[in-house]
Amino acid sequence: MDKLNIEKQISKISDNKVLSFQIKYKHDFEKILSSMFEFNLIDGYFNELSTNIPKIKKDGNFYFENSTLPSEYLYLRNNIYIERLSAEELVYLEDCMYKNETLSAEFLNRTFKRVLFENTNTIMLGLSRKENIVNGKSLIFELGYDQKKFTDISQLNFIKTYALNLRMQLESVLKEQLGCDISLHEYNCIPDLYFSEDNNLKIS
Repeated sequence: MDKLNIEKQISKISDNKVLSFQIKYKHDFEKILSSMFEFNLIDGYFNELSTNIPKIKKDGNFYFENSTLPSEYLYLRNNIYIERLSAEELVYLEDCMYKNETLSAEFLNRTFKRVLFENTNTIMLGLSRKENIVNGKSLIFELGYDQKKFTDISQLNFIKTYALNLRMQLESVLKEQLGCDISLHEYNCIPDLYFSEDNNLKIS
């Protein structure tokens, strides 16, 4: 494909197809992750507990709602900067998408740090609190649960201990294979409004 046609193709992608291309990249990269780590064991473990951990529901969370990882608690939280791909790479992505073909492992392994990592060493997910600071140059997983539905302090104690163990498990399996750092962030479904320091805000 000549340069002019590539530029026309990229313009079309940029205007109309960013979201669908982000989801395509995310889904195919998650296939690689799922081949390395048994995410379904997380749910199996939670389902065996006497301490119930309420699941989150669809609430507009792009990362959770578009996750294909076989878990209802854990999903990939990285932003997807599809625009960082080269013109030729974007054409390849589009071609795979419309042929219903999976992006190659070589392509994904070569590009994921460029597409998924931030330009800064740390980022803040949510309000400015220590627990929301994560490594911007890492694969970021999010452990989601609905803390609003907790009925006992034992649920909170369990999830905090489990989150630490889960991060270590993810690191032990994925860090060496992918050659990158692994981060784990918790999403508890409690709106940021509840933590606002603005006394003028009212919670209905």
